Amino acid sequence: GLFIVSLLYPLSHTSFFTVIVFAFICEIIRYTINREFFLRNIYVAIIATMLGCFIHPNFPNNLLYLHLQFLVINYVRKGMDLGFGSELYSYPTMRVFIENFAVFFTLNIMLWIALFAKKRISFSTAVWFACSNFYLILAFTGDRYWYPANILIFIFFASYLKDWMDNKEWSKLSLKIIFFIALYLIAIISFFPASMESLKANIYLNTKLGNNYKDASLWMKKNIPLGETVYHNNWSDSAYFICFNPNNNYLVVLDPVYMYYRYPETYLFYRDLSRGQIANVYGALKEVFKTTYGYTTKDNL
Repeated sequence: GLFIVSLLYPLSHTSFFTVIVFAFICEIIRYTINREFFLRNIYVAIIATMLGCFIHPNFPNNLLYLHLQFLVINYVRKGMDLGFGSELYSYPTMRVFIENFAVFFTLNIMLWIALFAKKRISFSTAVWFACSNFYLILAFTGDRYWYPANILIFIFFASYLKDWMDNKEWSKLSLKIIFFIALYLIAIISFFPASMESLKANIYLNTKLGNNYKDASLWMKKNIPLGETVYHNNWSDSAYFICFNPNNNYLVVLDPVYMYYRYPETYLFYRDLSRGQIANVYGALKEVFKTTYGYTTKDNL
């Protein structure tokens, strides 16, 4: 099973190296609980991952992703402004708490159960706990890590409940545990309106953005000649345009580091142009980007 997962992961997602990290975490937990360490599992994860990278249809260009990700970390550390969004930075604590309240609520419930019920968790639950905390710690340094952190924490919660229910420990709940669970239920109800407002705002923003991109893409598809390059002022625009109108070519596709890595001066010019710092916009489109078509927005809407 480990070999198959490690082989297929590099073919499906760029975060494939986490399989090796998780395999190592798994063996650390195994050694902590059972005083056993199966080095073979780590070797299997490494070999299968390398094989998956090798048989990838885009090899060896797929390996460039890892190199560029290390460069991104280095650029951000040096204060280089490439135009990344919030994914590489952490939100303020209050916003993190409101938007991920279910995670903290779940962790607190399990904490009190663990303290008072004194239930020994299974090996698999311990591994899920360690892997989820790996991403939970990273999430406080960058917003992008909240997505896997949420998923892994809820898997850990399900595994923990299974351990508890299999041993029929529901009857061992003390009044203290019931009291604290009731307090947390009150707390989640108190934060529910703020969480819903944040959710509704995100839904509205993404729906409006999606509709605007769709309308613009359909207009491009109808009016711009096939194969023409279209300028767009945000690097994240390209994903929508490629989806709705694959007939044209776009700049800074998917990640700004790709363009900056190959053409640093051109990318910095592109960034300045998108921020309104270049006076002759049409001249820049014609001379620098070799196009007569462009897309821009006001206030990202």
